Amino acid sequence: MQNGKLDGIEINLFDYLSDRKYQNFKQNELTLRNASKSCLLTCIDCGSLLTYKHTELKTAHFAHRIGTLKDCEYSEYTKKQTERMRAAKKMLHECLTEKFPLVSPEVEKKIDNKFRSDLIFNFQNGGILAVDYVNSIDVIGMDQKNTYYRENGINNIWILDISNKRKIYKDEEDMDLVKRLILNETVNSVVLLLDTKTKTLTFITMVQIDDAVTRPFEITLKLSDLELAQTGKIMNKFEDQQLEFKMLEAKMLNDKKIQLKIETFGISDTSVIQDVDLDGFDLQQAFEELKTLDVSFKNARQILRFLMQDDIELSESMCKEMLTCTTRTLGKTGAGGLRGVLVDLEDVFRKLLNSKASKPKE
Repeated sequence: MQNGKLDGIEINLFDYLSDRKYQNFKQNELTLRNASKSCLLTCIDCGSLLTYKHTELKTAHFAHRIGTLKDCEYSEYTKKQTERMRAAKKMLHECLTEKFPLVSPEVEKKIDNKFRSDLIFNFQNGGILAVDYVNSIDVIGMDQKNTYYRENGINNIWILDISNKRKIYKDEEDMDLVKRLILNETVNSVVLLLDTKTKTLTFITMVQIDDAVTRPFEITLKLSDLELAQTGKIMNKFEDQQLEFKMLEAKMLNDKKIQLKIETFGISDTSVIQDVDLDGFDLQQAFEELKTLDVSFKNARQILRFLMQDDIELSESMCKEMLTCTTRTLGKTGAGGLRGVLVDLEDVFRKLLNSKASKPKE
């Protein structure tokens, strides 16, 4: 626990030990150690005696003295806290007090006898921001707390420990857990993961790749680079990185769809449709050329590449006509690259025609 009473006066350790001057820090540290020995530290919740604990490996905190603990809700709240959790909260306290220098946040504050918030900022304009660090994901608990915040006009953000990243990516079914966590957010559509070792913050959000597919986008920044409004709105902008990510994911998705069609149609030589430029390509014009039985190698490749796209729909009559034209063109074409493309085109049109013939008539 970070709160306690020093000789009857309530203090918060994050604030009490925040003096950057070494001499002042050491004096405050000595005061706490002497008070601990002299039984001058007491719990703000139950009044029991506290012990001050702080080493090079442990973040400063209070703990109930052995044998003095009463029925204490505050103790129940803090007893499962690990060193990583204490270090994370201290790190967030230091970072956010620099972002909001005019406000001293309340730490581990009990709200309406229902919840405790790791950090609560009460701004001069009346706005309230709650910041909660989550060591282990509990979506139901987060939902309940989030509902309380929303119903009481409290803005809030969740910051997860970086160890939860594995759990998020473990679910391969459309990142369902990420989507659920994002739904917890009242202000942002992003999951935040704090790495206390590197003092970095990883942002994960869902990016729409096409009408049916979303993918997780992530980027990692220094914690000190976090830009946060009083409403809890994250102000960091990642449009350029997200656009680059979206374009790359869209290309990969399209390549997979093309590969699936290549396998479905049994294209013999995939190199003929690689790097084929479809900018300005007119399918009707290309088909008209095919009807003349004198199609160019370039247009034949473009037609074949075009047919490998995922959303192409040709009528049965057009498939039949193009199959006839391709077969006739093939009959007058000698050996070479064009003939190989025409063989594949003939096979594709035949399979398209067969698939349409096998569908029941509406």
